[in-house]
Amino acid sequence: MRKRAYTTAGTACGSFRRSNIERNQLHQRFTKHDLRAKCVSGAESLEHTRALLSHSDAHITEAIYRRKSGRVKPLNSKRGGE
Repeated sequence: MRKRAYTTAGTACGSFRRSNIERNQLHQRFTKHDLRAKCVSGAESLEHTRALLSHSDAHITEAIYRRKSGRVKPLNSKRGGE
């Protein structure tokens, strides 16, 4: 038999979500993982994101939480036969 990790009320995130859905204040479902990702989505660097999430390995942070695309330098291209 599996042990239950949470109480019958569920998680704090689940309780918040359910109460706001009942009041029609939320239109999409979300999880605690979505909240963590949103929290760090504006972080300027991978190292800052890693520190916010308390990850010991930056590879985990990069693989899972860095969803924001980085800036790239455009290539010099010849257009129109220049």
